[in-house]
Amino acid sequence: MEIAIEASAKPAFLKPEDGVLLTMHEADCIVEKLTCFDIEQVGGATWLKQQKRIEKLNLQAHYNAIAHCDEYVMAALVSHDKMGVLMHELLVIEIWKEKVFPCILQMLIATSSTLILSLVLAQESSIINLFEVILFHRETWDALDENSVLEVLHIKCFFST
Repeated sequence: MEIAIEASAKPAFLKPEDGVLLTMHEADCIVEKLTCFDIEQVGGATWLKQQKRIEKLNLQAHYNAIAHCDEYVMAALVSHDKMGVLMHELLVIEIWKEKVFPCILQMLIATSSTLILSLVLAQESSIINLFEVILFHRETWDALDENSVLEVLHIKCFFST
């Protein structure tokens, strides 16, 4: 006996009004303010504020996708041309992990402050996770430049193994 499940049917427990972490306007304002940081700025106060905002965008984008709602986070990222900013931030974290993280690990042996370190490492996951949900749309791929597309594919292969 086969049970037909409609692919576009959203779970009954999801209601659009239940999952509003960010309104469309709030998400648009956050996306508009996204900026590229240098490796020296990673973990600083301004960087931490952006990290929190990216995490909120990530959560809202996932909820919108699951609930089959208006995917306004993805639309804002494309319309404000911020796909490159996300890719830049992802690459900065990758370089940070390779060049800075080993030095910090040595210093952490002497101290017990790991909060910022965990936030830096979580940023990579947040951005990759956000890419996973928004890259289901052709317009997000079109918004990436050729080098960014190659990086996305590299990252996808790296994290799939």
